[in-house]
Amino acid sequence: MTYQKIVSSLVRPLILGIWLIIITACGSANATRDIEHHTKQTEGAENVHPSADDVNKPSEKLPIPGSANPLAEDPHIKNKDTSTEHEVNPDASYAVSSKNYMLMPINDNSDKNVILITVDDAPQGESTEKLLDLFDTYHVKAIWFLNGIYAIKHPELVKEIHDHGHIIGNHSWSHPYLKKLSETETKEEIIKLNDWIEQTIGERPKYFRPPFGQMTDAARAVLAKENMQMMNWTWGSLDWELKSADKISENVLNHATPGTNYLFHDKNITVEAMKKILPALQERGFHFAVPTEVRPETHAHEGSNG
Repeated sequence: MTYQKIVSSLVRPLILGIWLIIITACGSANATRDIEHHTKQTEGAENVHPSADDVNKPSEKLPIPGSANPLAEDPHIKNKDTSTEHEVNPDASYAVSSKNYMLMPINDNSDKNVILITVDDAPQGESTEKLLDLFDTYHVKAIWFLNGIYAIKHPELVKEIHDHGHIIGNHSWSHPYLKKLSETETKEEIIKLNDWIEQTIGERPKYFRPPFGQMTDAARAVLAKENMQMMNWTWGSLDWELKSADKISENVLNHATPGTNYLFHDKNITVEAMKKILPALQERGFHFAVPTEVRPETHAHEGSNG
């Protein structure tokens, strides 16, 4: 065998091996991008600090709908909020899954084909009135999560929400990142709003929805003393991100699942989307859960993803 043939016989496998490595690396890179894209679609978090002047928060980013647990990035949160004892409505028909905050029928007589509507960052004013009218039309009772910075501007609307038979929850006073607060500041964010709500409607809220969907140990300690339950959501409407009511309604209706706990915001674009969403859900045979039928506690039950 000549020298050239020997070199050729050695080089060809080497070149082939290099090509195989390159091709494999490219495939791995594509797979990695696919995984990163999927992760981005199922995790994510809010990243805006709202102020009293930023009532609509158009650029707010919440955990992307479809995430079974919007708090999955925090290893300290999973199934931690299940130990507090609460007064239980004897007629309650549903518990809340601690895995994904879906409604779970407590007994065989409970309607399984239900949807829970929740509204954050209330009250805003005109959009609040319109949502209340729509909810009356379609016999919807919702949980409204208030922020103190908005509630003090519209105390009459807070009373109206309550008088219409809806449940009022606590979404913190100023919508801060709880992880950036001290224990004292965290307590003030929650207790200050609880006190204000009690002075306004005569009762303290049972539910707390943490700003940006992210809890802390300090907040859990406050909830335990206040006999409150943390409640996040199963599926986000994306009404803080999508630019048209049609897109919002499409996102919601494409992912309608029995027991889904939907997140909406008190916004005019949400009002327009609700005009399509509510009748469409009813036409599909869904019923709207009455919040007073929901136990103010979560159960560590494995529910389906939203």
